[in-house]
Amino acid sequence: SRLFAKDQEEVQQPVAAADTVVVESEPVQLSIAKLDINGKIIQIEDQALLVPFTYDLKDLSVKSDHFNLEGSNKIDIQGKIGSTGVLSVLWNGNFEDFSSLDLKINVQHVALKDFTPYTLEYTAYPIANGILTLSSQSTAHNKYLKSTNGLHIYKCNVDNIRKDIKPQMKVPLRAALYILKDRNEEIKMNLPVQGNIDSPDFSYKKILLQTLSNLLVKVAMEPFDFLSKSMGFNAEQLEEIAFEPLQDEFTPAQYDKFTQLANILLAKPEMQLEMKQYINYNAVVKKLALTEMKYDFTASRDTSKTREEMLSIATRIVDTDPTLVAFVDSKLTTPVEGDIYTKALLLYKDQALQKANELASKRNQLLIDYMIGLKVPAANLKVETISADSAVVVKDIYKTVLTVAE
Repeated sequence: SRLFAKDQEEVQQPVAAADTVVVESEPVQLSIAKLDINGKIIQIEDQALLVPFTYDLKDLSVKSDHFNLEGSNKIDIQGKIGSTGVLSVLWNGNFEDFSSLDLKINVQHVALKDFTPYTLEYTAYPIANGILTLSSQSTAHNKYLKSTNGLHIYKCNVDNIRKDIKPQMKVPLRAALYILKDRNEEIKMNLPVQGNIDSPDFSYKKILLQTLSNLLVKVAMEPFDFLSKSMGFNAEQLEEIAFEPLQDEFTPAQYDKFTQLANILLAKPEMQLEMKQYINYNAVVKKLALTEMKYDFTASRDTSKTREEMLSIATRIVDTDPTLVAFVDSKLTTPVEGDIYTKALLLYKDQALQKANELASKRNQLLIDYMIGLKVPAANLKVETISADSAVVVKDIYKTVLTVAE
């Protein structure tokens, strides 16, 4: 700086080569007993973005007692940022050495739309509206920085994605924001940042953006986990709901899980719920074939009882009952080697498969009727059975998937 340069004539005086003497000058020290700057305006620009970013810091107030460029300073900065925001910064550290510092930043009522150039750059979504409050606290000791960044976002919405922009990150921003909002349209989160300041890979901005991006992607791709926790539910119990393949009615515990799913949909009416019924057809058809065989055996001995009564009797017949085995063998046109299950499948497989599908359809309809009874719109609900040929299933479950349209 020319403010601290030596007199020009003194600098240009020649010295004979033989008499050259190196004189180490004393470092310039600037110390201000009371620093008080008011009313300044700073304009921040970022021309490296696809849409250039310009931001004003206005009515800045910078105060510090015993300010020293080479020592530790406590600085209080207050001001207005952007079109609506308020800024407060408290710095305690050395400008020449960041190995130890304490920094607190608070911003309130910041219009998020002002930052559309950045959201376009990184996600291709323009911000429509929203207000941000940020509370950040950073400390560094022995060159290791730890920072917490509390975000409080109110009524943030984005417009349609710009198809003409290739973003730096693939973030389903619209879906993530919708899922993150509570019933008051507020989003509260904390983004931690830490690392060695001296590391060539350390970048506060990069870590913060990556942390935020990872969170948004996770929330959008796995909404069950976030929404369940926010509502006090167990995500794992809702993502897979087990049932017995011969059930023709749900248990109270199963209905309770359906109620929790309905509560999520009622809280997030733009979301879609898919419930896919997976059945181990090999196992259930085997059981049903044996049941049908025992029913026919019971009916052959006594036709006076109702089907329900005969089914009750049939379930108590042991598989090795000699009269049952003889009955089955008599129905086979040719002798068959194998156990009672093999023979039952030969005789009753088609009936058993039909019965399995009837039970599956009944369960689906019971589920749909129950959810609609809880005021879940039918348009938000899709319930289906995965066919025997579509997947290899080892357990009987409803798999649930929550989605929100981008």
